[in-house]
Amino acid sequence: DLWEKLYRIIGAIRQSAMENAGEKRGTEYAMSLFMCTTEELSIQQDPRHSITLMALALALARELAPPDRATSPSAR
Repeated sequence: DLWEKLYRIIGAIRQSAMENAGEKRGTEYAMSLFMCTTEELSIQQDPRHSITLMALALALARELAPPDRATSPSAR
């Protein structure tokens, strides 16, 4: 089943990210999730899985992006 395989892949990504980040949470964990997701994306053979992993990587990258200076409170 497609969804079952995808859930296993995402579970493996989360496990790898937790191992890489250790006790750290927040940005370190998000960065580890992003890196593990892009690594899995590079070896993924199923285009349906790739699309979902791309969306996950983009969502994580958005969270990791620095705030826009023009809209941040310190820029005013």
